Amino acid sequence: MAPGVMERLDPVPPEERTWGVFGFARLWVAMNINPLTLVLGSGLLNMGLSPGGVVGAAAAGAAVTLASLVANAWAGCQTGAPFPVYARAAFGTEGAKLVALVRGLVAIAYLGLQTWVGTLLLYYSVATAAPSILDSPRVSEYLNCAQLGIFVGFLLLHLLVLEMGMHRLGPLLKVTTVMEVGGLVGLVVMALLDAPPRESFAAMAQLGTGEAGAAAVVFPWGNGVNAMVSTWSTLVLNIVDLSRFSKSQRAQVVGQALGFPVSFVLMVACGMLVAASNFVKTGAVVWDLAPILYGHPPGFAIPVGVCMMVGVLDVNVVANMVSPGNDVANL
Repeated sequence: MAPGVMERLDPVPPEERTWGVFGFARLWVAMNINPLTLVLGSGLLNMGLSPGGVVGAAAAGAAVTLASLVANAWAGCQTGAPFPVYARAAFGTEGAKLVALVRGLVAIAYLGLQTWVGTLLLYYSVATAAPSILDSPRVSEYLNCAQLGIFVGFLLLHLLVLEMGMHRLGPLLKVTTVMEVGGLVGLVVMALLDAPPRESFAAMAQLGTGEAGAAAVVFPWGNGVNAMVSTWSTLVLNIVDLSRFSKSQRAQVVGQALGFPVSFVLMVACGMLVAASNFVKTGAVVWDLAPILYGHPPGFAIPVGVCMMVGVLDVNVVANMVSPGNDVANL
């Protein structure tokens, strides 16, 4: 292997293990504030869960996921080695290559999905000020030139952030987390202005017992918990690639416990609120944030869309690019 590849798989030396409690807490806050976490809340309402059932499923899923994250992160912190090396203990050198490759392919699929979600956020946000981009020449039936340009530009931004290196990821997250929290506050304000809270809560209950209803799903609450766990199931494996930078086991355990469950459940609840307020305002059941932003003024839609897009960037770089890079290096 080339020296650079070997260095990527080497254990992180103690002097480079700089992530503390707040670093891990900030990491999870930054990754949970993203549009797909919002979708979980509104989506589970449509499955037939009550608002309380959705929050309960989110809390149960967060507990299961947190236990798995902490347990798997232990090895990364203990050895400083990335997942492909850690996997050799169970699968052997050659077997670990296949396991890491499969894990990497899933992350790449999520990378494409998340990047498209971020593309649509910026596309519809900008369209509030420049509606003409909606009529851009079409590349295909489902894609126009404006969407393609935003998608490619967004991917290039990912590569620029990745090029900065892991040692600069912590300071970057300090900035992006503030942006994302600001965007989330904006969404909550939007929801409260779009509909009185009492009407939004009533709409949540209505959506939870709508036509989709509980009868449409054999066990809606169990499926809800499964949806919550599967949202971050790949990072249960990927966390080894991050915990290797932890100062101590305490840092990764306490940091993840502080950062993950609360922010996750709050985001799911915010997703229900945004969907319910939009339902009261428009009468339409919309689970995707991008078209909801399109119905608001540019001065609001563009800043919030950009802040939520930054959340997608954080998830992609941390969860869907760092780890596949290690997987490829292991080949």
